[in-house]
Amino acid sequence: MTCPFSGHNGTNGLLHNNHDSGLATSDSPVPDSEADPATGGGGNGEAKRLNLRHLTKAVGTFVLIPTNFLRAALRSVILRAAPDLWATLRMELSLSEEQFVLDPSGAGQTYDFEGVELIADIVRRAHGRLGISMPELWKCLGREFATLTYQAYPSALRCVGSTVQDFFGSLDCFHGHLAKAEEFRTFRWSPPYVRCVARGDDLDIQYATDVDRPLDLLHFLIGVVEQVASSVFSVQVSVDGMHGDDLKENQVVVSNFVGAPTKGASVLDLLFRVTVREPTTMGAVSAAATHKVELAKVLNRHPEKLSQDPNDLPVKPAAFCAAFPFHFMFDRNLQLQQMGVGLLRIFSSMLATDLSVLTYFNIISPRLEPVTFDKIMLTMHVPFRLALREIQSSQQQNLQGMELKGQMHYCPESALMIFIGSPVVEKLEELTGRGLYISDIPIHDATRDVILVGEQTKAQDGLKKRMDKLKTSIEEANRAVEDERQKNVDLLHLIFPPEVARKLWLGQTVEAETIDDVTMLFSDIVGFTAICGIATPMMVIDMLNRLYTRFDAETVICDVYKVHD
Repeated sequence: MTCPFSGHNGTNGLLHNNHDSGLATSDSPVPDSEADPATGGGGNGEAKRLNLRHLTKAVGTFVLIPTNFLRAALRSVILRAAPDLWATLRMELSLSEEQFVLDPSGAGQTYDFEGVELIADIVRRAHGRLGISMPELWKCLGREFATLTYQAYPSALRCVGSTVQDFFGSLDCFHGHLAKAEEFRTFRWSPPYVRCVARGDDLDIQYATDVDRPLDLLHFLIGVVEQVASSVFSVQVSVDGMHGDDLKENQVVVSNFVGAPTKGASVLDLLFRVTVREPTTMGAVSAAATHKVELAKVLNRHPEKLSQDPNDLPVKPAAFCAAFPFHFMFDRNLQLQQMGVGLLRIFSSMLATDLSVLTYFNIISPRLEPVTFDKIMLTMHVPFRLALREIQSSQQQNLQGMELKGQMHYCPESALMIFIGSPVVEKLEELTGRGLYISDIPIHDATRDVILVGEQTKAQDGLKKRMDKLKTSIEEANRAVEDERQKNVDLLHLIFPPEVARKLWLGQTVEAETIDDVTMLFSDIVGFTAICGIATPMMVIDMLNRLYTRFDAETVICDVYKVHD
């Protein structure tokens, strides 16, 4: 049955049908200025600069699947197909329209991950009335979700990878940033793990998650993958999805979930096989050329001019080991075959007895239990953090526990895995404390700049602290001067009228004034000497204080000036 979504134009009139199943895809154009996700790519959003926070929000929205974005996508899907049905569902379920519309201003946009049960209920109610199966509706929802996310973050998602394989294979690299992002603090599961493996002209995307939200992830993600290929890479693909337990062919597939699953949660393993669609409207030669171009958008292929023969390598091992002093290569049995000069200097006394990688290194991340060649091969797209194990040399004991950070890469021409990394040091003290030298870090390695910039920053911090201390001292002196000045001003105001006090303070001449009509009152305390003879000093002070306080109050009421004698 033809999907009801085809033939229904949205408000932008850009919905068209380009899938064999008849499902529609929203390939909306990308706005020139990138808006916040809440704008849905609309013109109300302020243009965003591409930075780490913006990129993290884009990938987090795409990977973690916030419920509010799902609601907006579901509303858009049903409205395109049958506006009357959406109105009916709102009445049946007492839905608020605001629940299904993202904030158009983008101000204070939040991301929630609860309430998916309502979306699943709407899908169950809607699919029959639309004349479409639930799996197809979930696929369409996945396409719409991907479209909504891409419209909100076009440049951010385009910079993730140059091919479909690179795009999905790079998502795990953001796990650390997602965990720290304030926007996704309510996500209570582990982020999903994704692996990409080329199978001839096909791409296998292996997906694992411990999220227990009631989503049909199998069909939803089929729609997501198809739409990403179409929107981001302009290539039409077919995607077949299956559960990990349903794989019947003999292929290397291990559990993709290398993190720590949420307590009590089970891990769901899915596999999606991506196939580039064959052109059907052109000749054989043109179709073959076009298909080759499309494959290059999906798979990472080495240029044909590059040789796969190790004998053709113009770089000799000695030069390579000097250029990358902290690299090593190992075979499928995890036996070392080559080491950079930096590592050789550390382990030279031990290599004659044992060549196992696990003898010298402990893999801190990613989490691999047990460590095998195949598991390392499936996690090559994420950073590796290694720690040096106990070293049997009294001269190198300070190197134990030193960490290396880098990446793994498979070399098919030699069937070896290579690790290229650098010591994790940020300060000169850390470097020298490990018995290393600046010369041990290759010139091309950014670690050199990190160390030297760290020292410069340290010096700047010391200067800043001294400047802050000096600034504090000056501010305290200024406050003391201001306090003394205020005392002088107060004293002048007590002795002279305000206008005369002001002129005296400014150093101006005070001219004598003539007043024709003046009333003067002279007062004295009768018997003050006798009172002082029979009263204590505190009694006299208290009496004078009460007397002059009352006298001052009366002078204010009568608007007269008091002269002290």
